[in-house]
Amino acid sequence: MPCYNSSKYIEEVMENVKLQIENKNIELIVVDDNSIDNTFDLISRYKSFQIRVFKNKINLGPNFSRNIGIKNALGEYILFLDSDDKFSTDAFSLLEGFCISNSFDFLSFGFNFISGEKKILSRHKFNTDILLGSSIIEDFFDGKIYSVCWNKIYKRDFLIKNNIKFIEDKTHGRDTIFTLDCCYYASKYIKTDIILYFSNVRDDSFSRSFSLRNISSLVNNIYTIQNRLNYYSLDKNFANYYLAKHVRYILLYSTFNLTILDYFKALIKLLKINVFSILFSKISLKKSKMVENIISVLIFIPVIILPVSFILKLFKYKPY
Repeated sequence: MPCYNSSKYIEEVMENVKLQIENKNIELIVVDDNSIDNTFDLISRYKSFQIRVFKNKINLGPNFSRNIGIKNALGEYILFLDSDDKFSTDAFSLLEGFCISNSFDFLSFGFNFISGEKKILSRHKFNTDILLGSSIIEDFFDGKIYSVCWNKIYKRDFLIKNNIKFIEDKTHGRDTIFTLDCCYYASKYIKTDIILYFSNVRDDSFSRSFSLRNISSLVNNIYTIQNRLNYYSLDKNFANYYLAKHVRYILLYSTFNLTILDYFKALIKLLKINVFSILFSKISLKKSKMVENIISVLIFIPVIILPVSFILKLFKYKPY
């Protein structure tokens, strides 16, 4: 669990994990990313043979911190947890059962986005299934495997053997590359419809704070994914359906979170990388629903999409 300036909620999260791992062969690795509040002091109170605490000398971002966790993990399996999120009270018991009765490289489970008032904002669950070989990465590019790292459990040896780790920068969305690498190298992947994770939606969190930096991150991740496909000798067009969905979501999210000026700057950044070739490629058009294709057009017509998002915000609607 990476954390940075998490003092408002870190104790509640630590208690949630502590209660579940007591008397079990489970460790919690907490990496403080050089917090400037009293987060490190709070997590240090929980130090034990089961709860190990590290501190970065400078602020390096959650990607670097998660790699510290992978490097120092002793267990057979690895889970990731954000410092304001929680697992369900039976998560570790259920996952232990999965690990005992199944062999897999990684497994994904359902999750809910929740508000600070514990209200469920959206549910995300999957049909229970087992995928093998190339069908795994096909499922990823079909949008059936979420790119986040925290709704999955990974075999540690699988990550180490294939040198799968996070790109160590502060770019948003590096989970996507991490998950892509897992899907490429995995021989067996399991998904279950059980909801085990609750992601807290906070506008001031690293993942939710939104600015033009997110657009730059999107552009960077597009290039990185395309480079990965070259390295893996996969057709770039293979990813266009996935990337089109991602671009649509980020631009729609932009209309709710950026100023009008910054929204236009975001459009310019994406036009520079010829984003139309992604949104309107044959593969994307073939797989997308009609509504998604209409949205692909509308997000580039500010006189339509901006007023619509403004009206939706008046009714307290916001994409998550």
